[in-house]
This record gives sequence, structure tokens and C-alpha cells, in this order.
Amino acid sequence: MVLLRKIPSVRTNLSILRRKLYNHNAKDCKSAARETDNDLSVSVFLRANSILASAEDGVERTIGHHQVYESLKKIAAENRFSTDIYHVGRIVADHALTISPKIQEARIRIRLLGKEGSHLEKSGPDLIDRSQHGELQISKLREDPPLKGTISQTWSTELIEYTVKNLPLKVAIGTLTHKRGRDQPILLDVTLRAQARDNVRNDDDQRLGGNHVSSNSQPALGYFRLIDDIVELVDTSSFLTTEALASKIADIMFSSWSSKGIPHTLDEVTIRIRKPGVYKEASTVGVEITRTKAMHGSADSGFITQLNAKGKHQAFIALGSNLGDRVGMIQRACTEMDQRGIRVVRTSGLWETDAMYVEEQPRFINGACEVETMLAPIELLDQLQDIENMLGRKKLVEKGPRNIDLDILLYDDLAMNEERLTIPHKLMFEREFVLRPLCESTLVMAILNLSPDSFSNDGRHCNNATDIIDTVSAFISSGASIIDIGGQSTRPGASDVGEQEELARVLPAINAIRSSPLICHVCISVDTYRSSVAEAAIAAGADIINDISAGVMDPDMFPTLARLGCTVCLMHTRGTPLNMTSLTDYPNGVIPTVAAELLGRIRAAEATGIRRWRIILDPGIGFAKTQNQNLEILRSLDALRDYEGLHGLPWLVGPSRKGFVGRITGVAKPKNRTWGTAGALAACVAGGADIVRVHDVSEMSKVVKMADAIWRV
Repeated sequence: MVLLRKIPSVRTNLSILRRKLYNHNAKDCKSAARETDNDLSVSVFLRANSILASAEDGVERTIGHHQVYESLKKIAAENRFSTDIYHVGRIVADHALTISPKIQEARIRIRLLGKEGSHLEKSGPDLIDRSQHGELQISKLREDPPLKGTISQTWSTELIEYTVKNLPLKVAIGTLTHKRGRDQPILLDVTLRAQARDNVRNDDDQRLGGNHVSSNSQPALGYFRLIDDIVELVDTSSFLTTEALASKIADIMFSSWSSKGIPHTLDEVTIRIRKPGVYKEASTVGVEITRTKAMHGSADSGFITQLNAKGKHQAFIALGSNLGDRVGMIQRACTEMDQRGIRVVRTSGLWETDAMYVEEQPRFINGACEVETMLAPIELLDQLQDIENMLGRKKLVEKGPRNIDLDILLYDDLAMNEERLTIPHKLMFEREFVLRPLCESTLVMAILNLSPDSFSNDGRHCNNATDIIDTVSAFISSGASIIDIGGQSTRPGASDVGEQEELARVLPAINAIRSSPLICHVCISVDTYRSSVAEAAIAAGADIINDISAGVMDPDMFPTLARLGCTVCLMHTRGTPLNMTSLTDYPNGVIPTVAAELLGRIRAAEATGIRRWRIILDPGIGFAKTQNQNLEILRSLDALRDYEGLHGLPWLVGPSRKGFVGRITGVAKPKNRTWGTAGALAACVAGGADIVRVHDVSEMSKVVKMADAIWRV
């Protein structure tokens, strides 16, 4: 006996007892013997508050280990146990709680130590010895004490954990051709966690201190038969993956439970499968999964609805619209979720897809968002449907046109199947949310510089509405889809012109474009790192804010853009135009570093409420980068686009007339770097750029068309 004292509890570990197990119901046991000797290991853990005993060091405050030992030894000597180890554990646990009112919990762990050459129970072709691998643990928690004068023993909560460890099996499993179909050895661990359906005690059949225990129900034999079901599954099935085998075993545990006559509620199953000897350096490899009652398909709907309703949950919501302002409607739905406490953590990009099922309807804009919620699944569904109704959705045809569609795709690790809700969504693997990007060909962004000190010296349009309209009209007719207006030069070494001067340059240009019937439809981007300029520009009619600092130079930029709900281009740079040429050290490589630093800015933007589908990325050609680093980005743009966390986002690239182009081609004046720019643009298109930012619109539009024909078809 080992006695361990801890504050604030005491634990007694008592491993004893080689007793006769008496079978009162021989037909339920595969052994024909009425009485067999088996080694029975019983460990008893008692928890009690030991603060007073440790503080006062008084004998009356402690639980003597001799008292515990003699009491348990007496009950072992005076009882004739059934073959059902559950009843053994229950007798010992119940008795342990009566030893002292100081005891708050009795936890009993029982193992049947099958003798060498003998088997308590055998089944299956390999005659697996359950007694060698099974272990039952019963935990009794004291609740309210019984009323004075009563003898009822219904005042404890019973928790049961049955464990099978290192069960050797052979299974046909594997994805490799040379292994598929062959029986491979595995070691299986199964842990079943349950609780009594009620606290009813059979006091007439179970009297502590030397009387017979009834075996009308034998839960432990039921546990053993569950293992028989596993053996049958393994013998008759084959699997490509260990995960599939583990999941199937967990499903069988839940499905078979009620048929075994076990008077407990199964709450959780953990399956651990290990393959020994796969690698010389590792003893085993394997997987472990845990399934709860709520995750099993046949679980109680009431239990699922109330699943951890008080905690935070992660869910993924599908977003769709094919009527009206599709993007605007999705944006409103996300805003409404936020206002209802369903916090939108992050969003996917938006993709345009053909309608499925009912094909004669407009194309959809689709996306998804991750949310954090305190709501249970059905409660979340109710809120999403209420948002749909509030936004005017009317269901006229099943899977027909709809201005907004919100579906729960995933909710934590939950699996459920109810009349109103199935998780994971039963059609999610059919729907091509990522069918194709919105940009099917490369878009051309035309640069409209309004700054007299632009490095290209083309800021001649300043304060002249007629010139602005004429220039933009020419840009559009030459193939431009976006006009990027800049009122503050960002060339290396450029000084800050101030907020008022920048506004005085930018706002008249926006007003001129929006006032002209022939060009008012064009998409307008404003190149600024000031939140005040961004807000005024959006109010005047701009669509995109092109921030070279990705929100770093003005901490109010992201909150402002989130509130406005507009699109933002996040460009990679370091420092400011005054010092960026000295910040070109990338010890981990330019591609991984640019990717990591952009990913950080994306997360910062999303944290303020900017939706992922509102984000465009720019690698920042010519900003805080050397000539070789610029070339590396152009050469490896596809790798940058596919970097973890960046996949699926649209990219804008702007090598037009940059200094490295002039150095390589030997052209000093920026406006004469047309041919070098053309070569760089071809690399941009080949690398997957969605938008290219150019000065020479007519010439570069032709280059883009040719490059698209080569690489985008």
C-alpha cells in the first residue's frame, strides 16, 4: 500500500486481492466453469481535503491508511464477487465512501490479470484474451449527504471509464499498392467514458459488508462484447487509411452500446491505433481520435442543441448571392453577423461561379467566413435564417435565385444529422466555391499621377479637369479597367506634401471622372497612405485604396477602411520613401520574408474587420528591394502567390518604368523604359498577376493581351 498526501487532497493507492470470481450466470460467460481463480488487481484512490490535517497535524483530521486498508480487506474477504468486474468496482467504491465523511471521491481501477495459459473469455480467430487487455475504472463523487435517519445510498455520482490497451490485431489497411490487402499488425487502445443513467442503487441485492451481489445485469461482459464487435469489423473489412478504421471503430462503439444491456450513457470514445515496426527509428506510428456523443450521427438532438452552449465555438459559414448587389449583400450579411455577436474572424476571397442544380439563373458570387460564436448549432442556424429574412430573401424555388444564402459548413469538430441541420454540410464537397477567380484575364491599372515631383515626371494633369477627362478616356479606350490616382509621390527620397495638398490634388480628379458620362463607370483607385485622404476619396466616389505601407504609416487606415467596407491594396515595403532603400536585408530570402510580412498585414487588416475578399496584395517591386530582389520576385511570383496563407488572393504588380528596368536596359529616362517594362510585364502575367499597374497604357495593354494568350488560356 502506498499513501500519498497532497494539499488539498489525499490519494490512497491500494493494489491487492487475489480472489475467487464466482459466476452466477454461466450462460453469459464463455467459460463453463462455475468457479475460477483469477488474479484481480484493485487500485483504490481516495480524495479528501487535507488542508486541516496538514495545517494542524492532528490525528483526528486525517484518514488513516491502516483504517482504509483493513476496511477494504474486510469487504474483499466477506463478499463473493460475480465475474462482472463492474460490480466488484462498485462494491469497493460504495464501501470506500462510507469509511469516512471526509472522503469526497473514490476512484477504483480494476484489472483482471489473466493467468498464463488461461483465458477468462475468448472470441475471434485469434482467441484474444480480454482479461489481458481490459481495465475498468469507476469514479464515485460524493454529492449532497443523505438526510439524517435514512439509509439510502443514492447520494453519489457514478462515472465509468473502460479501457482496452495494446490489443493486438491484424487488419488489411494501407494506401501503398504493395501493402493494400495484406493483414498488417496493429495495437489498438479503446477508451470508453460513460456515466450511470441514474443513481438508483440495488440496496436489496447489494448490502455492504459480507452479502451476495446480484448479477442480473453484467456491464463488464457488455464491455467485453463491444470488443468482440471490433474484432469482427477488423476480420471482415479493409481500409485505405488508419483514420477511417479508427472512425469506424468509434461509430461501432456508439451504435452497439445500447444493444449490450449496459446501464450507462456512453459520452465519449477515444480510439488509438498504432502500427509497430514501420520505421527502424520509431517503435510505432499511428493516429488517435476522440468522438463524443454529440459528434455521433445517432446522438440525441437535445444534447447536440445544448452542446457547450456556454463556451466559444468555431464555425464556418458559406456565403452566396446571385441577385442584386451580390458583393454588397454578402458584406451586409457579415456586418449583421458581427452586430449579433457572431464575430467574423476572417473571410475567404470571393469567387464567381455558375449556378448548380437549377442552371437557368444568374451567376453566383460565393465565399466563406470563419466565425466565433457562443451559440449552439441550432441557435446559430436560427440567427442565420433570421439574417436572410431581414435582408429580404424569398425562397420561391428550391436552390433557385436568392439575394443571400448563408449555410453552416462546419461547427467545431461536430458531426450531426437532424431534420433542419446536417454538419458537415452534406453538399459542401459538391459545390465549386472556388471555380475560377473574378479576374479571368489580367486587368490593366492605368497610373494617373497628379504629383509634379513624380519620378516619371508625368504629373502634368494636376488641377486641369479637361486634361484629366481626356487622359482617362484615352486610358479606357486603350484597355485600362482601373485608374490609379496619386497625389503624393512615393519615389525613393520623396518628401511628404501634407494632407491638404494631397486632398487638393486627388478630390478634383475623382469628381471630374465621376461627372463625365463617358467615363464615370470606371473603377477608381487612390494611391495614399493617409486614412483621412482615403475616407474623403471613398466619399467622393473612389472604389479602391492603394496603400503602399499596408496600413503601417497610418494606424487609423485599417479601422477606417473596415468601417467604409471598401477594397484595399496592401503593398509590401519597409520604412518610408525617405529610408526604404537602406532596408533591403532579407536573410531568410526575399520570397519567404515578403510572404510572411504581407501575411502579418493581412491578419492585422482582418483583425479590424476588413474582409478577405476586399484585399489585394502587391509584392512592392522597387520598394525596399535591390535589383536582384526585384528580379527574384518577378521570377518566383507564382511561388509567392501560393505561399501558405496567401493562396487565392488577387495580386497587383507594378514594375512599370522602375529604376532596375532602366539599369538593366541602359535607359536613363523613365518615360523611355517602355521595352524593358514590357518584358517585366510578360513575367508578371506568366507568374499569375491579376492586375498590372502601368504608365504606357496603350503599349502595355497589347503586351498583356499577348501574354494572356500565351499563359492564361
